[in-house]
Amino acid sequence: MKKTRLFISVSLFALLLIGVSSCVKNNAAPASQAQNPALEKPQIDSFIAAKGYMMQEDPAATGLMYQIVNWGDTTHRVNNDSTFAVVKYKGTLMNGAIFDSTAADTTRTFDMTQPLAVQAFSYYVLKIGVGGMVRFVTPSIYAYGPQAINDTNGNTIIPANSPLYFEIQLVNVSNNSAVTN
Repeated sequence: MKKTRLFISVSLFALLLIGVSSCVKNNAAPASQAQNPALEKPQIDSFIAAKGYMMQEDPAATGLMYQIVNWGDTTHRVNNDSTFAVVKYKGTLMNGAIFDSTAADTTRTFDMTQPLAVQAFSYYVLKIGVGGMVRFVTPSIYAYGPQAINDTNGNTIIPANSPLYFEIQLVNVSNNSAVTN
């Protein structure tokens, strides 16, 4: 009889623990799992409103907000003959911290035939012409997702599941990576 009561008591306690733990809600995605863009929407909307930007959601990617500030010379853009994009850019976290940028007097050249870590970066560079500028906020799923990005000292530059903001100006296009301005 004592064994039966002990078994029932332990079983009820185990069921109680299972029930309580299943009621605990955790909205944060584990670091190994990509986060649903809908969870980042309030943060993205707040960032856009604080900046006063007039962005729209890209129909091709849930939660990706963009604004073409200037189309530039669309007769001179990245295409089959000019696959290298020479750009000035700035990338920030939603708190405004800059994680990467070109200096005021420098550019960076990207081979647009190669995949970039931030998918939206190449997507929007291809939309504008030389002299054009685009800004966008990408949910983390279209950027680094659940992977944190660290500097060479191991310090986190971009936390896992971080939406990112970019401003990109297309300075030049070329069929050669050595071209700058």
